[in-house]
Amino acid sequence: SEHLQVDKFVPEPSEAYTHEQGITYRFASANEPFTITFYLTPDGMGSLPLQFSTSEKQVAITQFIYP
Repeated sequence: SEHLQVDKFVPEPSEAYTHEQGITYRFASANEPFTITFYLTPDGMGSLPLQFSTSEKQVAITQFIYP
């Protein structure tokens, strides 16, 4: 997104590509379910809508960034 920077992932994605809806990251895992941690830095204050999805579920949140 143009409103935040991805600093790192744990674990690292096995694949990443951009498209009209945003960025898709693919993660290889032998275990289901598993945890992914995103380390993000916003570029300013305000509301930041985020959407996360898997092949089975979709979650949309709005994070408010303040100083």
